[in-house]
Amino acid sequence: MVREKLAAGYSNGQWQPKGGYYTIEDGYKWLRQDNSPKVTWFNIVWSKLNTPKHAFNAWLIRHGRLLTLDRLSKMGITDQSTCYLCGLQDEDHDHLFRKCIYTCICYARLQSWLGIQGSGFGSAEQMLKLRHCSGFLRKLLCSLVVATHYHIWHARNICRVEQRVLHPKLIIQAVLEDGRLALLKYKYFQISQHDREWCNLRGLM
Repeated sequence: MVREKLAAGYSNGQWQPKGGYYTIEDGYKWLRQDNSPKVTWFNIVWSKLNTPKHAFNAWLIRHGRLLTLDRLSKMGITDQSTCYLCGLQDEDHDHLFRKCIYTCICYARLQSWLGIQGSGFGSAEQMLKLRHCSGFLRKLLCSLVVATHYHIWHARNICRVEQRVLHPKLIIQAVLEDGRLALLKYKYFQISQHDREWCNLRGLM
C-alpha cells in the first residue's frame, strides 16, 4: 500500500512535489496527505536541548503510556496502587508528575536554585510563558523540566525495584548536569552575554 501511494508521486521517473528531488521528509508528508497541524507540545518534547531518552520519556508522558501503577493494575499485572515515592495516593501520570509530594519537593528545590518566580514550574508550557526571559532561556528551562520528569520516573523505578527513595537533591544534581550537557550542544556565540551570565550564576556553564 505504501509503495502504491509513493508511486503516485512520481511521473516520468521524477518526484513531482518538489521538482524531481525526493527526500524522506517529502515522502512522509506525501503519505500523510492531510496536512495535520503539529501537536502543541511538539517543540517541547523534541527540542534540540533534550537528550533523546528524555524526549522519548516526555513523549510517553504526553500520551499517558508510562507503565504507572494504574495502568499495570488494569493489565492485571499488579494489585499495588499506592505511589512508591510518597506512599500517600494512588499512582497515575497526573499524580506522579503534578501532585506527588516528592515531585513537588523536587520542583520547589530546582525552582529555588534557578531563581524562577511563580507557580507551575513542573509544566514546560508555563516555562514558555515566562516574562523577562529570553527565548533561549525559556527553551532551556523547558529542557530542564523535561529532564526533571525523566529523573522522577527513574527515581520511581529505583524505589520500586530497590525499595529505596533517592534524596531530592540527587534529582536536582542530575537535572543540572543534564542542563550543562545540553548547553554543550550550542556554540558559545549562539548564547547572548546576558544568558551566559544567567547560566554561569546557576552553575550551568
